Amino acid sequence: MADETHAGLVSTIPRFRQLAKHGGPFEHKPKVLLEGDSWFSYPRKILIGIGEPRNLAKCLHKKTRRRWLLCRLSRNGEELRGMFDFHPNQVAGKSKKKAEEIWRKSHTGFLVRQVANNHFDHFLLSAGGNDIVHKECRKDGTAHQEGVRRFLKDTPVPGNARACLKMSVVKEEMKLMGEHLLELVRAALVQRKNPQMRVSIHTYALPFPDGRPFAPGKAYQQGPWFGCAFEEVGIGQSTALAREVVKVLLEEWVTQLGRVRQALPAALREDFVIIDTFHAVALQKKHWNDEMHLTEAGYAKVFDEVWKSLNS
Repeated sequence: MADETHAGLVSTIPRFRQLAKHGGPFEHKPKVLLEGDSWFSYPRKILIGIGEPRNLAKCLHKKTRRRWLLCRLSRNGEELRGMFDFHPNQVAGKSKKKAEEIWRKSHTGFLVRQVANNHFDHFLLSAGGNDIVHKECRKDGTAHQEGVRRFLKDTPVPGNARACLKMSVVKEEMKLMGEHLLELVRAALVQRKNPQMRVSIHTYALPFPDGRPFAPGKAYQQGPWFGCAFEEVGIGQSTALAREVVKVLLEEWVTQLGRVRQALPAALREDFVIIDTFHAVALQKKHWNDEMHLTEAGYAKVFDEVWKSLNS
């Protein structure tokens, strides 16, 4: 992805420091660290002229008239497991030296070092969606993707979305996702260089599971993420039940985010902000480019809630 340093949108920490330093063009301007998935970086340009850059980072860039300094480290397809790959269980029983080594090498450790060593006003996260729709497992040495199928029962229950899901599996995975996130948020807030910096995470919006993939060209396609799995178990695509099932999954993630916030020390809790774009933003099918990504107009509607939070 192009590093738009001329306009205050950068993709490396060294370039951020160069622009933010004393005497630099953004020394006294607001500074934001963006980490997460494709809602900050969708879509990558596959070829010149293919794939318009429409996402929440671009909305922020436009809204601030390129006067804020944005450091975007997000990547398409990023999962919590990869973004925040340190987990307390990894160091249980380890020596202090070994525990510090694990932390230092993790991406969580990298991110925390950035907010500890650089002045950021906001740390924005986009996370959780890819963990729900995509999971790589290995059996007999062969990698395969389970996707949302791992959450679905083999036989649907008409009119009862929760009964279509293996809720124990859903809750177990959401809990693990929350634990990864909690470790990052707590460490970032404790070690932040700017004591006024807040960590914010948006929820998502309710999509239409209709089988549409992200396909900017015939040679490149990702998805669909919901439709095929729903067809396989008899829920169907573009049905009211299919959308209700997705709603349950996203509501469980919103609930888990609330638990993450409550698990923080009371002194840090107010500085972890959950931007509720799930309940606050009602989108139509025309606002979705595929099952996971919005159109430019769709992202603009979601961004309205993000912007309110940044200025509250």
